[in-house]
Amino acid sequence: MEQLSGTVLYVEDNLSNLAFDTMPNLKLTSAVDAETGIDIARRQKPDVILMDINLPGMSGIDATKALKTFDETKNIPVIALTVANRAEDIKEGLDAGFYDYLTKPVQFDLLLPTLKRGLAHFK
Repeated sequence: MEQLSGTVLYVEDNLSNLAFDTMPNLKLTSAVDAETGIDIARRQKPDVILMDINLPGMSGIDATKALKTFDETKNIPVIALTVANRAEDIKEGLDAGFYDYLTKPVQFDLLLPTLKRGLAHFK
């Protein structure tokens, strides 16, 4: 498996949904709600953000829109990783500014190339 390297912020209220222990070169930071995720993103400026949509409080869509308003986070690729998989959900997410939109359950054969593109985008 190709090794990816970089920093990833994962905003997800159920962190058991994705295991990064098989990707040792990725530095993972996590947040369980959108507000904390925005704060971490602004301070740490990760290379890529994985964002759930159905979060407690602010939604992942609103969080992504907010991230696009800050100079320090507006260019960070935000990848949706969610169970919301209807065509209108995907369109709303992409219109909100997601770099890409992936659905759960996680398919690593889709996640890995998407992360690779996102990491390359930020460099």
